[in-house]
Amino acid sequence: MLTVSELAQELGVTPQAVYKRINGDLKLSLKKYIQKGKGGKIVIATEGAELIKQSFKPSLKPVDNDAGNQFKDAFKESLEKVQIERIEDFKRQIESLNQQIERQQSSIEHLQRQNEALVQQNENSQRIIFTMQTQQKLIEAPASKGWFSRFKKDSQKGEG
Repeated sequence: MLTVSELAQELGVTPQAVYKRINGDLKLSLKKYIQKGKGGKIVIATEGAELIKQSFKPSLKPVDNDAGNQFKDAFKESLEKVQIERIEDFKRQIESLNQQIERQQSSIEHLQRQNEALVQQNENSQRIIFTMQTQQKLIEAPASKGWFSRFKKDSQKGEG
């Protein structure tokens, strides 16, 4: 035997919810299982408690398989459509990124060729500057005689 409060606690519902079942749909079925206990509390026999417990369990109604299948099919179709759209978006993004990469590689190659040409021009300019500096030094240097003439001069001084 259980009190309404004890049964409510066991079911995880309020005592009011249990009273509602007792005085509602199950009133006739529970009549023989309900008594008044000490202090005027309602006491429920084990069989009656089981009936109340069953009334709180969610009822499982058979699902219309055709409607369920139609819903599943529609859901799958919708999901597949969204997935296909996303895949197509990703493909477009990949293609766009590949085109950007190709443009950047082309720019890099162009800049490398320009850099090589500039390095070559720089080397040529340095050669020209070196040549011009050497020529300038030769022009500015006093005309001197070769080493042989100096040697000859030094040997004549020693004789005389």
